Amino acid sequence: MVSPIEWAWFVSVVTGEDVDYEHLIIGSSLPWLMPYAIHDLEAASERWAESDSRVVASFGERTRRALDFEHWAAFGASFDDLAATLAAIGTGDSAPASISVLSGDVHHTYVARAAYGHDVRTPVHQLTCSPVHNRVPGAIKPLMRSAWHRRGKRIGRVLARRAGAVRPLVSWRKLAGPFFGNAISTLCLDGPSAYVTIERPDEQAALVSIARTSLTESALSEPAGLWRGLIRTPGSRTKPVEHDL
Repeated sequence: MVSPIEWAWFVSVVTGEDVDYEHLIIGSSLPWLMPYAIHDLEAASERWAESDSRVVASFGERTRRALDFEHWAAFGASFDDLAATLAAIGTGDSAPASISVLSGDVHHTYVARAAYGHDVRTPVHQLTCSPVHNRVPGAIKPLMRSAWHRRGKRIGRVLARRAGAVRPLVSWRKLAGPFFGNAISTLCLDGPSAYVTIERPDEQAALVSIARTSLTESALSEPAGLWRGLIRTPGSRTKPVEHDL
């Protein structure tokens, strides 16, 4: 997703010895946590594009370009490196109260939480909103909604596994959305607490709240998820040991 120099700068900024903050906010124009099935399709396309078969590799690369597969999910090593970095930040006595990744670009609005489990004290969220909205065709909306559902997740997982994609280091779950159409999301920080509100215009163009989600709920209340280790070599794609928490 980024060059080694830029990644090293990012890690130094968020993990340096003199870093001291109550909340960590990361702006990424492209979402880190995507709808489950879309994530797996992008992960599969990466494996296709890296195939030793010229036919499969060509198909994979054409698919990535035609469908604009440019998100973190389409670059598995970068996805996992960010997952591991945020987990390391959220572990220990000096962990911040919240970590939020702010993004847009995907033409719908949602809130998702990374399911690290009890080892990571800080709640980690993906906050996605596209205020200047590109209209999603009516036929596409059911597909995007299904990408968030369990059935879509299972289908995507099978596709990714058959393509040879490595399972991501962290799982996640949707807390709010998906919402389509124009929307405004507001991140509110108040001392150690944080929450996000999502609003959209009514027929009179007045903003109406449609969701409000706490971002500092204790990670101890998080249901069992899949987190597979804190230590990685940047760029490595070797499969780590899995731990069902």
